[in-house]
Amino acid sequence: MTIKLASARIDENGRAIGGKAGDQTGKELATQNAYIWSGGWDCCIRIKNKTKRDRYIKFIKWACGSPLIGYDQNQRLTLYNALKALDFDYKKLSKKVECDCSSLVACGLIVAGFTKISPKATTHYNKDIATDLSLVKTMKKQYPNSFTYFDSKYKNGNHTKKSRWWRNGDILIKYGHHVVTVISGGNVPSEAVKAIPDISHYHPVSNWAKVKSDCSFMISKATQGTSYVDPTLNGFIKGCEKNKIPYYLYAYLNKGNELSQAKFLVKTCKSKVGSYFRGYVLDVEANNSASNVKEALIWLSKQSPKCMIYTGWSQYSKYKSVIDYRPSNCAWWEARYGDNTGYYDTKYPCHTNVDLHQYTSQGKCDGIKGSGKVDLNMIVSTKKKLSWFINK
Repeated sequence: MTIKLASARIDENGRAIGGKAGDQTGKELATQNAYIWSGGWDCCIRIKNKTKRDRYIKFIKWACGSPLIGYDQNQRLTLYNALKALDFDYKKLSKKVECDCSSLVACGLIVAGFTKISPKATTHYNKDIATDLSLVKTMKKQYPNSFTYFDSKYKNGNHTKKSRWWRNGDILIKYGHHVVTVISGGNVPSEAVKAIPDISHYHPVSNWAKVKSDCSFMISKATQGTSYVDPTLNGFIKGCEKNKIPYYLYAYLNKGNELSQAKFLVKTCKSKVGSYFRGYVLDVEANNSASNVKEALIWLSKQSPKCMIYTGWSQYSKYKSVIDYRPSNCAWWEARYGDNTGYYDTKYPCHTNVDLHQYTSQGKCDGIKGSGKVDLNMIVSTKKKLSWFINK
């Protein structure tokens, strides 16, 4: 699903002031595909409370679809004044009004329940003036515990430069210039999880420093059948160990002799792995026998502290008995792409009780080359959190 942003943008004449009240073109307030401001946004702001976040999104969507609301910096408070007269029951609005990008956001926050936000707040952030009407400063002062601020100092993901970290309702601000809201397609699963790529020789690591910064843990192909060894295996293991990146190694199971293939995986890798190795994985997608996979998985679960089984969405019924009765130290990893745009699509969730969701084969991850498109995953488990995957 393509990420959509919404904002008050410009008046009907392509200027900031002087236009008529209301949306004359249908584009004064509008939505557009996600983009990154040149040099990155200065801050990504997240409303912590889901109910208020949903209320805020609903208002912004409504405002950007209303012909009654236009853009004009000189009349930027007329939207607020009209809403105030209606006790903020915004769907009763019947007259044409104006706003600008920051007053629209301020009104949305007020409607959501943050009533101490000033409608006069702007995108400016003057560090030398403690009493100015900066939107960000007002939010921090009036509601110190209600928002999460992601900026250049945040260590768990570059939310200002990478759209895959956005969640619906996030407010993106470029100080002194513009502020927008993520209204759809933003589905980052948690605050802390970085990229989780799975790779092979088709997508080798080209820059370990970037991978270390961008990834929570990694998964790589190690073997296939009972003779093939991925040519990047040794380099992958050494890179993960040197950069202290937790990792898993998988065997692509050809059809037949699945137990022998699992044993070949362990025999190939056991003497190579180090302290950041976390477990083995069986990649089941060759119409393998369920009973053979079960036998191989039970054996494999005893060879490392953790293991995983990988299946596709359409294979669930075939392997349900294996998945439902998998060993306690085994996570279920499922592939379901949907429209496969490179982003997680809420229209295509995994089956219940999946732990790790491979949601695209068209993703991007800094430091990994190849075709430029990488398999990306995210943790969706209600029980196995990030700590389960990365800790010993």
